[in-house]
Amino acid sequence: MLVIVERKMIMEHTIEPCPFCGEAEVPTIIIRKGKDGWRDRFCVLCDYDRGGCGAESGWYHYEVEAVEAWNKRVKIIDKKMSKKIEAFKYWIDTNTDMGVTTLPEDLCREIYEILVN
Repeated sequence: MLVIVERKMIMEHTIEPCPFCGEAEVPTIIIRKGKDGWRDRFCVLCDYDRGGCGAESGWYHYEVEAVEAWNKRVKIIDKKMSKKIEAFKYWIDTNTDMGVTTLPEDLCREIYEILVN
């Protein structure tokens, strides 16, 4: 049996808009009720029947796990950063062939910032 729960916040975790269609009002929690001693399972769904795209978080044992999975986003790299990364790859390719093994300090700082942010 499926139960639809319309909530926007679970244990201090706000349900973010859909990462695929951007719909903010549609994502809801779906509970698949366990039977005969089986545990309930939880999923966040961008409900197609309510104007969403049908994306879902996958099924989890706890509601908060489903919300955390739904809210997980891939970091988008802008064009400027993409060009810096390409320049870094080029620098590595050309300089390591010549035996250079240390990077310029400013480039190291930029790479560090990219990795930690």
